[in-house]
Amino acid sequence: MALQYVCIQCGKAAENLFRRYSSELIEVCKCKTCGNVVDHYIEYDNVIIFIDSILLRIQAFRHLLYNSELRFGWAFRLFMLTSICEAYHHWAVEHKGQQAITAAIEVSFYVKLLSAFTALVLQIAASLSLLYCFARHTLRSHKDVTNIISGISLANCSILFVLVMHVWSRDTTPHSYYLLKLYKVATSFVTLKAVTGEADLLIGVVSSVSCAIDVYANTL
Repeated sequence: MALQYVCIQCGKAAENLFRRYSSELIEVCKCKTCGNVVDHYIEYDNVIIFIDSILLRIQAFRHLLYNSELRFGWAFRLFMLTSICEAYHHWAVEHKGQQAITAAIEVSFYVKLLSAFTALVLQIAASLSLLYCFARHTLRSHKDVTNIISGISLANCSILFVLVMHVWSRDTTPHSYYLLKLYKVATSFVTLKAVTGEADLLIGVVSSVSCAIDVYANTL
């Protein structure tokens, strides 16, 4: 049987997450490489996984990217959702204080949406290009590319916090936005580390450059 899971502790491939002995009795598997439980998150509530991912724990991201029921389809949905949030932020800041929504204002939202979509595409393209240049072995198969795209889409969920800025706070200054982008750099670092396992310096450069391109494209 093909290896399809990974140990969330060491990142090595694993055959199974658990063994089922009956409908009520299962045993979690241990990693043959490091000896730890392959994935303890299968016993945890989704809230715990969500909190650990916010805290940037690489184990949580390995679970989400490799051992959960999430697939590439959800990555595309996140791609669209985060693009909409990014576009809404820039649109709301630009038209802050205007009461009536005219046709021109509505069209400007779709322009911002196209810009946000393009920025995320450029970020993914930059990440793949840099990895291809300096760590080509991380892109050996279609699955590797898919996992990297999924990881970047997952990291981009940090922009969802921008909704909190608009709903519960009056602070929509550029400082708050750029703080979110710094958090996105950190999240991108962890997700790319979880997927590629490359050196911290390389992953840091890839995350920083690709996120900088995303910010620049969104401010054009």
